Amino acid sequence: DWRQWAQSAQFRPNLYGDLATWQIFAAVSYERFCRDLREILDIAGTDSVLLGTDSPMFSALVPNEQFVQILRDLPRKAPSGIQFTDEEVAAILGGNAQTVFGL
Repeated sequence: DWRQWAQSAQFRPNLYGDLATWQIFAAVSYERFCRDLREILDIAGTDSVLLGTDSPMFSALVPNEQFVQILRDLPRKAPSGIQFTDEEVAAILGGNAQTVFGL
């Protein structure tokens, strides 16, 4: 359960999670995806979340390019009452991985 991970990550700065398998969730239930992702970022911190996909398993249904675009669009297309910043999205899409893996 992502809530248990987020609560643990809140107190463990070296605990990271990724968004693997979330591309289906983002495409099918966008509002819930946004709400849950916002909660993860608020609890665990933006620095703890990395881009991940379950490619090629779900690529036929939601191509990686589409999932990345969904994430890029979050600051402008999130449902009313849910906000994301361009900085948060940039961190998820690669900034955090660069830091974690020293790239």
